[in-house]
Amino acid sequence: MKFQLVRAKKGNYRLRFNVLGTYNGDQTIKVILNGKEAANEEVPELDLEDPTQAQTVEFAIQLKSGRNTLAVQFPDTVSPKALGESDDERMLTLKLTGIDLTPVV
Repeated sequence: MKFQLVRAKKGNYRLRFNVLGTYNGDQTIKVILNGKEAANEEVPELDLEDPTQAQTVEFAIQLKSGRNTLAVQFPDTVSPKALGESDDERMLTLKLTGIDLTPVV
């Protein structure tokens, strides 16, 4: 996933992922800001069917003025087909209910 932040104001920001569940155990979220790794965190296994386990994963990042490129990688993705569960070839990782980026005031 890649985003272009065109008119960003320089400063500290909070990047928040609302995670409802993980697919196939622990999953990693890797944040790349302007070509450099800005954060990397493992999300522990969360039952996809149990919404009471939902958790928020937050990263502190610092944007520069003007254009910023924000990329999010999920290196632990896997397909149900690769696991022998079905013919589904989609690469799955996290069940997200939201992603937001807010300035820290």
